[in-house]
Amino acid sequence: MVSFIIYNIDNKNYGLSGSKAMRRVVGIIFIIIINICFTSNFSLAKLSFNNEEAVKGISALFMVNNPFACVDGDFCLLDSENAQVEPIVVSGRTLIPVRFLAENFGFKVEWNAAKYTATISGYDKTIRLKPGSYEIKVNGSQMMLDVMPEIIQNRVYVPLRVICEIIDKKVSYKSGVILVTDSDKSIEDYSDKEFAQIYFSFVREKIIGERNIKPITKYEAATYFVNHILEYYNKSIPNMDLYFFPDYRDIPESSHYHCHLSVYLNLLKVEKGNFEPFRTLSDYEIEEALSRFEELLKNQPDLDFVNAKDMKKDLLSSINDVIKNETDIVRVSVYDFATGTTVSYNGQERFYPASLSKIVNLLCFFEEVQKGNFSLSSVYTLKQSDKYIRSTKVAGTGNLQYQANGTKYTYEDILSRMISLSDNVASNIIFDALGRERLDAFCEMYGLKDTRIYKKFYDGDKNFPSNYSTADDLTRMLVLLENRLSVEDNLSILGIEYMKETVNKDRIALYAPEDVVIANKVGFISRLSGDMALVYFPDREPIALTIVVEDDNLKAINQEKANELIGTLSREIIDYFRKENGPSLYIDGNLIQDRIGLRFINGRPYIKEHSMLEGYLTEYKIIGKEKYISLDSLAKDNNCTYLLKEYPQKAVCITNSTIP
Repeated sequence: MVSFIIYNIDNKNYGLSGSKAMRRVVGIIFIIIINICFTSNFSLAKLSFNNEEAVKGISALFMVNNPFACVDGDFCLLDSENAQVEPIVVSGRTLIPVRFLAENFGFKVEWNAAKYTATISGYDKTIRLKPGSYEIKVNGSQMMLDVMPEIIQNRVYVPLRVICEIIDKKVSYKSGVILVTDSDKSIEDYSDKEFAQIYFSFVREKIIGERNIKPITKYEAATYFVNHILEYYNKSIPNMDLYFFPDYRDIPESSHYHCHLSVYLNLLKVEKGNFEPFRTLSDYEIEEALSRFEELLKNQPDLDFVNAKDMKKDLLSSINDVIKNETDIVRVSVYDFATGTTVSYNGQERFYPASLSKIVNLLCFFEEVQKGNFSLSSVYTLKQSDKYIRSTKVAGTGNLQYQANGTKYTYEDILSRMISLSDNVASNIIFDALGRERLDAFCEMYGLKDTRIYKKFYDGDKNFPSNYSTADDLTRMLVLLENRLSVEDNLSILGIEYMKETVNKDRIALYAPEDVVIANKVGFISRLSGDMALVYFPDREPIALTIVVEDDNLKAINQEKANELIGTLSREIIDYFRKENGPSLYIDGNLIQDRIGLRFINGRPYIKEHSMLEGYLTEYKIIGKEKYISLDSLAKDNNCTYLLKEYPQKAVCITNSTIP
């Protein structure tokens, strides 16, 4: 009896365990043996037959996308000279190197380079085939293949099923595994335990083999193991976030899904919140992953994600549903403090921001106050020149234009009027106090790369370009204010209070729920209507939101209609975020608090301080009445690790056996 097993993984990968100490020792010894074999280019048990002697009792196993075969229990490379030679899947058909297949079953293989033809002969059969041709001849009779033979890795590959049928072998399948035999044995005859052991052995051979050729990065291992688990259990899981890794931008997009699942399945560990996708794995980490993989093959993990939680509709899709029939230009930028992520719709397009730009004046002036260059209590005397730009009167919103010359105001009062009343005269006073160079330097320092304030309001001087910004930059200004990135807490609180007192609440706040607080700054001219706001929820961290509607041809827009659109969009966005509460806090696996404030500051996670964490060395930020501690600092300075989980519930999980 002759039998083959082929693992049909279709570019996916798998592994086994050995969690006991003795098994680890045996595993290390096994690695040493493998190393010796690779170093010497020695094939463990390469069986080759160049005659027609009947081959009895041979069992050969293969795995698609795996360069090893197992013949009578001994592993060997399909091609001792090229570890890239392995079975593959093309158009749903498995192709295999013809020489290894044929010679291990007692056939002879000859290659005629002049005729570009391979001949397989034995057991009264002669098969001639040509790579790149669907035509094949068996004992002189022509037949057609559904997948043509190919030259791959300088080797002739043939469609497995057809060749096996021609040489009288039977083929059966199970969970991506193919058994080829000249008996009636089926792959279904293997017990679950036997099947798992075979599967694991192939996975182990490949990953150890690849590790000996080059280092294996963490994301490569995640992709390899997760693909095999999903193939083994015939699972298809939605592309969902199970964790939030602060270094998520470093994870290759094609492996993002696998990295999440590898941590969920405990195949790979996370230290201090980061996934570290490009870090190479040590031998010990590979052995640990293989050990866990083996356990997962023996005991099926929970992979039923499809209905496990409500999958929210993508926010960009929700935004598009609202504005899909709009002819005006709509720009939207949303920043979520709870995840540190931005959703942007035309958010990088530059435009004239009107009074929305006054927020950068506020932030820059506050920074100068913090440096000691200005004082909020200093008195400014209103002048006639403040009300004019050369001969042009500074009109528009605000009431300083109507006040008597010589009236005295503190800078705090001027700033308040600039924001809450959108006073143009007040804004020009602040611009003169700062100067354009300070404003430019501020924008450069804080990443406002698409924002420039060249002129005061009502300045028609064509020697200078118009002011410009983007929705993303305007939202970034709100993040600077709320996260206390440019100034300390007391000044940030003052600026937010100015915005809460903004008189005009007919845009973002138009349809906002009563339990949501809006701190906003409006801006509008004849062709444009916009609003930017910090939105505060009762049970989660805030969001920063900017929405601008502008006529596509720079003509006057219907302000009432534009405001209605901004209100409708804002309601959709606010409803999207208010459905999520803050995460739970777990310490050493114990639930400490149902909801804990989590926000991202400069791309790194901070949580509201809890009594269980008092006394530990941590960096922190004071935001309003709350103290937010850095999880990175907690992990670094106190020998802790943390993980931000999304499934089955949002949670901050801190591990440290020294925490009581």
